Amino acid sequence: MAGGGNIQQAVIAHPSGYAEATLDQLKKDRAVRLGRWATLEGVWQVKGQPVTNAEISLHWAQRATVRPTLDREAFRTVTDAQGHFAFPQVPQGSFQLLTRFANNPGSALQKVAEVELLPGEAKQVAIQEPLTKQGE
Repeated sequence: MAGGGNIQQAVIAHPSGYAEATLDQLKKDRAVRLGRWATLEGVWQVKGQPVTNAEISLHWAQRATVRPTLDREAFRTVTDAQGHFAFPQVPQGSFQLLTRFANNPGSALQKVAEVELLPGEAKQVAIQEPLTKQGE
C-alpha cells in the first residue's frame, strides 16, 4: 500500500470470509483475519399468507461510519411461492431489508425489517408485516 493517498479503509471479501481494516491497522498488523460470512434466511407473510415473487434487497443500516457499497446483484433476492428468501453470504453488521411493493413498482424502497448479523451466524427471520425489527 505504498503511497496510501486518501485510502483510509480496506475491505477484503473472499469466498471464506470478510474483513474491514483501517490503513493504520494494516500497517501495524500486516495481516487481517477474515470473519466468517453470516447467512440470512426468512419467510415473509402478511395476514398468514406468503408474500410471493417479492424482490428484497439488503442494505447497511444507517451508521455514523461509512460502509462499503454492497453489490446490488449479490444482495438482492426474490421470495418464492412460500414467501421464503435467502442471502447466503452476508458480512457482519446491521442491515435493513428493503422492497418495492408490487402494487406500486415505481415507488421508493420501503423498509420491511432490520436485522443484526454476527460473523458466522445463521439467522432466520420472519417478516409478518412491513416495518418490523428482528432479533431484539
